Amino acid sequence: MSDAPKQPDPQQAARTMRFFGIVILSLFALYVVFMGVDGWGLEKQTSNSIVLGLEYSEGGKTYVTQIVNNRPIVMEQAKPDAYIVKLNLGGSEAAALVSPELFQSLAPGDAVEVTFQRRRLTGIHDVFEVRKATGGAQHRTHTKQVQVALTGDSDMRGAAHAVMARS
Repeated sequence: MSDAPKQPDPQQAARTMRFFGIVILSLFALYVVFMGVDGWGLEKQTSNSIVLGLEYSEGGKTYVTQIVNNRPIVMEQAKPDAYIVKLNLGGSEAAALVSPELFQSLAPGDAVEVTFQRRRLTGIHDVFEVRKATGGAQHRTHTKQVQVALTGDSDMRGAAHAVMARS
């Protein structure tokens, strides 16, 4: 019975670290499988949609600090304007980045044609293309693959239901 602190067992420490490493790698592998099942091999779908709202995010500058040769260097990055159209796709909300020309020609309640993929498990819409469905020249924009799951604004939903009830 000694009062000296007990030394940790190196074998036990190695087993513990190995266990945590296996758990972390297993979680990563599970995530990759989940994302694969959720998104690989989906067909592009085209559907009519109603514009729920328009959102503009002004561009500007943002700053990033990087360490170079153990010295912080502040670098400026340009943030482009974002023209976002909120859509009603089959009863759920989605959003897409569009060109400024198409953004200016749309209003809430307008009908558009959307090319998208709907993920199997998460239900997130990946919007690829938005076209104005009615009137004059067809505006077309190819979007970056934007994954947006909107939480849903009750005012926007009410406006969408009112527009759908009128049609």
